[in-house]
Amino acid sequence: MDPPATAAGAARPIHPIGSCEEMCPPDEVQFRRHNGLLHRFELADSSANPRPKHGPPPAVKNPVKKYMRPTADQDTPPPSSLRPIGVLHRTLQHLIVTILGTHGLTVESFNFCFDRIRAVRKDVVYQGLAGPSTQKLLLRCLKFSALAGVVLRGADGFEAHHNLLAQKELLQTLERQCRDDTGGREEGVEEG
Repeated sequence: MDPPATAAGAARPIHPIGSCEEMCPPDEVQFRRHNGLLHRFELADSSANPRPKHGPPPAVKNPVKKYMRPTADQDTPPPSSLRPIGVLHRTLQHLIVTILGTHGLTVESFNFCFDRIRAVRKDVVYQGLAGPSTQKLLLRCLKFSALAGVVLRGADGFEAHHNLLAQKELLQTLERQCRDDTGGREEGVEEG
């Protein structure tokens, strides 16, 4: 992922400050709902078809921002699509407590949470967040990944290699954060 742009003559990158107070930006919810791209864990009725052939799309409940791979021509996302640290904590809490608490740690729930946690990490990077609250968030992401690696080892459809790569990236990010506490901005440390 490319770092945010730097101002002329500035030593540090310019980072936007996230202003999205929801777990998923409203424009993304609308797009995914209209195009049948919501996961069943994001529907009011998890047995509903997210892509009905007739009638309105199903009701949405607690949608979570999906990871989108950055493209070469993509600018830094607008603040309205980035979640501040408190919302990132609330999102991670929802994934771990609500999703895994309701559906257990299965390959399906892992894949859903893994994708949404990648989006959480991407928001951290784009905003240049650092400090104790961000480190706590990243450590919880790492714990989820490590637990899943043990519980789902050998399960059909579990991609252990991708999970190990994510753990390596998380460890490297945490090491950088702990080594250089001055490189980022801690914004709104409340942990909803």
